[in-house]
Amino acid sequence: MPKTAQKDASVATVKKQGAVMKHIKKYWQWYAMMLIPVVYYIVFRYIPMFGNMHEGCELFHVS
Repeated sequence: MPKTAQKDASVATVKKQGAVMKHIKKYWQWYAMMLIPVVYYIVFRYIPMFGNMHEGCELFHVS
């Protein structure tokens, strides 16, 4: 790959990342609202699955 093509690809990647961050900053309320159900499912659906596998682990121990 020529150096100019590599430079163009890296510039495009930086521009995409900048566009994504701009979108997140613009719609941060939506992302904050979506964070609540995601955390709920992680805490109450996925972590209990690991409770059976890691009996010796204190992090997932449920009394």
